[in-house]
Amino acid sequence: MSKWIGALMITAGLVGFAWFLVKRHKPGKDVAPIERDRRSVLIITMDTTRSDQLEPYGVEDVATPNLASFAEQGIVFEQAYSVAPITLVAHSSIMTGLYPPQHQVRNNGIHRVSDNVVTLAEHLKQQGYRTAAFVSAAVLDKKYGLNQGFETYNDDLSTGRERHPRMVPDRPAEFTINEAIQWLDETPQDDNFFLWVHLYDPHAPYSPPAPFRQDYKDRLYQGEIAYMDQQMGRLLNHPRIASDPVVAILGDHGESLGEHEEMTHAILAYDATLHIPFMLRIPGGPAKHRITTEVSQVDLAPTLLDLIDQPPMKESSGSSLVPLLENRVSQMDRYLYGETYLPFYTYGWAKLKTIRKNMWKYIDAPTPELYNLKRDPRELANVAVQNPGKHSDYHDELESLMRSMGNEEEGASMSLDSDTLEQLRSLGYVSVGSQTHIDDGNRPDPKDFIGLHVRLEKARQFIQDDLYEDARSELETVLEIDPGNLAAMSDLAVSLERLNELDRAVEVLLHAIEIDANVPSFHVNLANVEDRRGHTEKALELVDIALALDPRFTEATTKKAMFLYKLGRSEESKQILEEALSQDGDHPALVSAYVQWVLIRNAEWSSAEELLRAGLKRDPFHVLCWRLLGQSLKEQGRVSEAIDAFREGLKRRSDDAELHGLLGVLLASSSDSHQAETHLREAIRLTQGFRSEWHVSLGAWYIDHGKFEQGQQQYRLVLEKEPQNPEARNNQAIAIYQSGDFEKAETQLRDILSHHPKYADAWNNLSAVLVNRESWAEAAKAAETALNINEHIAEAWNNWGICLDELGQSQQALVKYERSLTIDPSYWPAIFNKGLALRHLEKFDEAEEHFKLALKASPNNANLHLELGDFYADSKSDWAKAQDHYNAFLRWSTPNHPRRQQVQDKLLELSLKKHGKNP
Repeated sequence: MSKWIGALMITAGLVGFAWFLVKRHKPGKDVAPIERDRRSVLIITMDTTRSDQLEPYGVEDVATPNLASFAEQGIVFEQAYSVAPITLVAHSSIMTGLYPPQHQVRNNGIHRVSDNVVTLAEHLKQQGYRTAAFVSAAVLDKKYGLNQGFETYNDDLSTGRERHPRMVPDRPAEFTINEAIQWLDETPQDDNFFLWVHLYDPHAPYSPPAPFRQDYKDRLYQGEIAYMDQQMGRLLNHPRIASDPVVAILGDHGESLGEHEEMTHAILAYDATLHIPFMLRIPGGPAKHRITTEVSQVDLAPTLLDLIDQPPMKESSGSSLVPLLENRVSQMDRYLYGETYLPFYTYGWAKLKTIRKNMWKYIDAPTPELYNLKRDPRELANVAVQNPGKHSDYHDELESLMRSMGNEEEGASMSLDSDTLEQLRSLGYVSVGSQTHIDDGNRPDPKDFIGLHVRLEKARQFIQDDLYEDARSELETVLEIDPGNLAAMSDLAVSLERLNELDRAVEVLLHAIEIDANVPSFHVNLANVEDRRGHTEKALELVDIALALDPRFTEATTKKAMFLYKLGRSEESKQILEEALSQDGDHPALVSAYVQWVLIRNAEWSSAEELLRAGLKRDPFHVLCWRLLGQSLKEQGRVSEAIDAFREGLKRRSDDAELHGLLGVLLASSSDSHQAETHLREAIRLTQGFRSEWHVSLGAWYIDHGKFEQGQQQYRLVLEKEPQNPEARNNQAIAIYQSGDFEKAETQLRDILSHHPKYADAWNNLSAVLVNRESWAEAAKAAETALNINEHIAEAWNNWGICLDELGQSQQALVKYERSLTIDPSYWPAIFNKGLALRHLEKFDEAEEHFKLALKASPNNANLHLELGDFYADSKSDWAKAQDHYNAFLRWSTPNHPRRQQVQDKLLELSLKKHGKNP
């Protein structure tokens, strides 16, 4: 904490110094009137940006040259304030000119701008403006209503950064600005436009790209701001922006960075999060102009309309600032309003409301606060008790203001799917309960409980990092102090379930439901635990309760489908999912559920692929869809495409154990097998608990690469925990076979198949063992059995072809090799064996081409060189090439290879032939 405080004290000093300097630059009263003219408008909103981290506000150690240049060309508002330290709430006021009680959006995720509210975009569209918005985070998704009036509302986050499932999706400034610039380039030159660009980069978690990550390695928040400034410069220097439009740049809210013990924002109502940067550039207007009067975000819309000579909006909480800019007034006689209701919605704590005027600020809280901001800009000394008269006046003014605005909370509410709910809760934005169980007069004061909020943030990070024991410890501490905290109960139940403490998880969830039974997620979470306890019928009843509370709750729908399937009611499961998909056909959670519980069960792989691609187009970060897409492609025999799908998924979520494992398994049997070990080991490292399939596959990879002891060690690990594990025993049999004990390998494989007769891989391996034992008919039958179970096993088609070729049916063998290569065109054993069959059919030139292709795929394979030596010696009589391949065989084969001596004798014979001598 001391490190943060020290940094902030220095910053505060810089801000004070900048304020002192700028007073000398304040223009006199001879500023010319600003010409009003119809022209284009650009608004850039900077999420989570403190003004004291920007060059125009006095900071010197954060590079923001584009903002500094912009400030030189226009107006800087020194005392600009947000209406709320919450992204959606603040932007709703920016885009409507209304305070939150009027537009009724009070929190991220759970409210939307009503269709009855007129936005600035709607207003300007009616005046003939082209309108477009480009936003950078899912908290401003079009479903929250800010798209009203925008012809283009680009909230496509598919180019976003890698994220954890519990993180809100976003995209870096570069990609948002790319889209905005493209729109500008395509918009006719003569069209007036209203363009809004939202940049999210300074929002936690802080992760600036290179070189800013290195340049600000100990100050990543500042690195994000420097990166954002760099990208903003590309937009500000665009020819359509550099000349004609009025341009406004402002923050939605700030960031506490440890002030008042808050690390981020939204819980408290201090100016660390309410004081925002606000700059304006007017073509032909004032430059190097600074305003010290207090202004609000709600002033932006009326100011812009005044500047571009357009009629004002019918309703507005704000005022045009043009009189201030023209020095026709020096102050504005009014109170400015602010709030944060997030503590109420998230934890059931008190709502905070603020008003300010003439550098005095009042915070309405269980313990009211009054600050003289001239003397105490960091709000460290609450002087409410010392100033009872002013305290009373400001309290009364706030009450009057609330009555005039209407304090009803009847805003359009949102029904969240489980993914969105978890993303918003991970940032502390959304609660799990209605919080009606607490009387307003008894709600905790957020500033007194800010330490609990910090603990809850830590707990959520622990859950995100799969550190459930640590999360449990933090959450239990929170509940000792705040026993009715439903958010803590919900997260504690999640942690307990992951720790397999199912009875305790049930106890916590039942207590939460006792406090507030109207929370759908409580019933769904309890259903998950009951299902794990083997009570699937009870779990089904619980999801029905959740759906009665919220019929659009997607997670409840998908869970119900799963429980019905497990209970043998597959047709009902299918009907529920199809009905949901008819309403929301590309919802990734519904798509993945339908693929899992319907299409995969019916082997409808192409339909699964089509549906999954639609889901991923909507949300490219839905990891389960990537897993299922890869599996569906694999089952269609499109192995290389399946590998690409798994890799694409890992680009979005690099720490997904399942994707690493699935990719490792496929790579192990491909021509790119060198990366298989890395992915399988990563899958094992990331997996909670023990996943035998990853160990089995890693063991197989070790055996295939001659690391027999390491491979056997993996099998022993599996068989210690699962003595009859068929995959481990199957791969153990392969290791036995590769050691040369064909009889023992055959015995083990037949024992496995006696217990698992539908195990296609074991049938295929049995065919390989029988091939080596030259039991051609039995081997062919085993390969055919494997393919009757799974027709996409390239190795089985190859084994069958070997048997047919050895039985004198070389033409039929070619057909089997072709089937093998259709499944995996790079499978070199089938390429080589096809060459052998062609050789037997005396098609020597074609055979030679196939041998060359096989050798290209595996250039250091001793046995390939041996076969090629024999081919050139016996079929082509090309002694020189035969010698080359025999020598390569000796170079790459093991010292105890059974044919080494024979090849050495053959080389001597060839040498004599080359010199015209009889051997």
